[in-house]
Amino acid sequence: MSSDRQDKSSSPVPPVSGQAPPAQRPVRRSSWKLNLLLAVCTAPVVASYLMYYVFPPSERTNYGDLVDPQRPVPTIAAAVVHAPEGAAAQGKPVAALQDQGLAALMGQWILLAIDQGACAVPCAEKLFFMRQTHVSLGKERNRLERVLLLTDASALPAGVLAAHPDMTVLRVDPLELAGLFPVEADTGFADHIYLIDPLHNLMMRFPKGPDPTRTRKDLKQLMRASRIG
Repeated sequence: MSSDRQDKSSSPVPPVSGQAPPAQRPVRRSSWKLNLLLAVCTAPVVASYLMYYVFPPSERTNYGDLVDPQRPVPTIAAAVVHAPEGAAAQGKPVAALQDQGLAALMGQWILLAIDQGACAVPCAEKLFFMRQTHVSLGKERNRLERVLLLTDASALPAGVLAAHPDMTVLRVDPLELAGLFPVEADTGFADHIYLIDPLHNLMMRFPKGPDPTRTRKDLKQLMRASRIG
């Protein structure tokens, strides 16, 4: 009799219906935490693109023209004409600019201009517009890089570099840009300002003679919606 009692008391207690055995609970809890972490990390990226690519066109308020479908910006060989002082300390590897061009700046928003080295009055005005737009972003301006791509061998005037010491200037082969940067009818690269997102996709093109208030609004909306970059 005592033996029967001992056997019954030592037999395993069956789990309550619907309750996982104790050994499985930590595994399921870890999986749940991992899924939650992935969701939190990807949510800002998804939100930013939903705002611009999923909502009906009637709900869009963007001023710049969206590049649709997006175009990944390839690695473009470039000669470094000017890199801001302390670029390496700001996370911009100067040596990598030589080998990778724009790809070295992946991870930040890029406001991009394309022009010739002589940088005549329209070019100077465009760079001034980019600088003022950058300043107007306030605390968000550290998330945005200004880049000028030169498409010829002309020397950039010293006055331009003096006026824009924190702008990256690269010299590229114009053939590398063909088919990548869209233009409006009867315009060229130099007539537009482009926006590249931190994932290195060409995202937006601003019109010739852009409106400063509406351009700034576009940039702020994008940066507010997405915490990447």
